[in-house]
Amino acid sequence: MEEMWMETHSPVSTDSLIRVLASSWGEPNGPSLPFRDAIFFARFRKDLPIWHRPGMNVWVVNRIGPKLPVAVYARNDIPAEKDWYDVVDGLQAKVAEQSAATLARIATLDPVLTKAVLARISCATGSPAAEDPQLTAERLERWLNASKTLTPSRRAAALLIADYYMSRSARAPQPNELKDRYVRMGADFFGGCPQDPEYGHNFRKQAQEIDRLGIAGELAALASFWERCSIAYGKVVEIGERLARRFPEWRPYVRYALARSHEATLSRYYPGGDPEEGLFGGPAKVDPGEIERERTAAIRDFTSFIREKPADSESTFAWQEVWRLQAGLKPTRVTFGCSCE
Repeated sequence: MEEMWMETHSPVSTDSLIRVLASSWGEPNGPSLPFRDAIFFARFRKDLPIWHRPGMNVWVVNRIGPKLPVAVYARNDIPAEKDWYDVVDGLQAKVAEQSAATLARIATLDPVLTKAVLARISCATGSPAAEDPQLTAERLERWLNASKTLTPSRRAAALLIADYYMSRSARAPQPNELKDRYVRMGADFFGGCPQDPEYGHNFRKQAQEIDRLGIAGELAALASFWERCSIAYGKVVEIGERLARRFPEWRPYVRYALARSHEATLSRYYPGGDPEEGLFGGPAKVDPGEIERERTAAIRDFTSFIREKPADSESTFAWQEVWRLQAGLKPTRVTFGCSCE
């Protein structure tokens, strides 16, 4: 059994319950692992007494509000399941790093300049080393100027590298005059929210348009596939199927994303299931056939991920979602932070 909750409405004080447990276990010594369901405890006191015992954690829970029960919550000391979309930014960085060398070979620009640009894309040593922002901008300007006379396939490759470079080294540059310099190079800053604009990935979009059927265009599509809001609002199913065939090395993760997209659609049929609370007026009109199709598709894609990546930590979350869906339960809430409120 993974977890257990016991509560009482009898007139038992929290202090007396703590004294009983402390008489056997000593003073509360805190959790052995961070509690994953922090949102669940939002309605409870923040100073919950917690013990970690061999193989388990125990909480004494005193809810905020009158006439609410005292409870003891215990769970096995196991790693928390992890939704892979908690680390989606890291995945986008991996796509950039693993494809940059291939794109550079297609672009075939000056080797010295290419080496310097690729060094600012690499994630192997964490964030790029600090340097004069003007030098960062100058390097990109030289790269973009050199790409202007290339054939479409080579220019697309160079533009996608420029997008990777902007994303890693020149995102939301400051001060404003430096941002203006990037705009003069052709970058736009219409991404994110109006009050806090970010680089809008227009170089990536241009690469996709210029070389739609080529490797640079397909890599641009793969790079844009992981956008959270496209997943949350079901805009990726058709492109995801194509990318899963085109890039078998990324197929498990594409399948996982598709599963979460199907779950996001399914969640709208339940109260409180919208990816962004307040963007919809309530649950969608119930269509039993659509519900079953989305549920079946999510189970299929999660199962595919588990089959190909059984050792990944995310497979625990995927397995539990399959169980929930097969049991007829609603999916875990899909929240991606898509609105600007």
